Amino acid sequence: MDPKVTLENTESSCQLLWNDVSGGMEMDQLCRFSPIIYANSCFYRLPAQVYNTSLGKIGAAICWENYMPMYRMTLYNKGIEIYLACTVDDRDVWLSTMRTIALEGRCFVISAAQFLKSSDYPENHPIREKHGLDKVLIRGGSCAVDPLGTVLVQPDFTKELIHYVDVNLSQIARAKMDLDTVGHYSRPEVFQLIVNERSFEPVVRRTD
Repeated sequence: MDPKVTLENTESSCQLLWNDVSGGMEMDQLCRFSPIIYANSCFYRLPAQVYNTSLGKIGAAICWENYMPMYRMTLYNKGIEIYLACTVDDRDVWLSTMRTIALEGRCFVISAAQFLKSSDYPENHPIREKHGLDKVLIRGGSCAVDPLGTVLVQPDFTKELIHYVDVNLSQIARAKMDLDTVGHYSRPEVFQLIVNERSFEPVVRRTD
């Protein structure tokens, strides 16, 4: 059976839902996040992770982390097969970015984009008072792309909705026959990325 991934383009959040019963692990652990502006205000960093699951090798990037080439290259090197991208970026150009990543990494790209209306805010919130109840503040745009850049799920910027998409991981091997940016198409004698995966703790005790 081909893996199935659900995209939620909902009123107050953007989520990529996945449940790996056999591994006892949920997508929650990968994609629960703080707004990136707050995440960037602290110095604690985790390395780029790709998780082996019953659906395939899954990794994620949040919002404009998707515009960080070295981060993407690290995920490709770890064999990512299903690349998850949560965002509030509702610009038309976002789909082009997702297609580029899919082609570049020869992986499936699944992007969940938030849909938000002023009515989703609590009563008496300044946003409601300013815009009324029907103002669309973030217009969504969830999408899915296969390893050759074909759009499997087109963005819908008109409403809150849920998409379903089936992926066939055997497409990845075929797609990498002509391009593998961390394999036969790489040029390590010219370009080499060094990734520091040590944890940066506020206190490090050493006895040597």
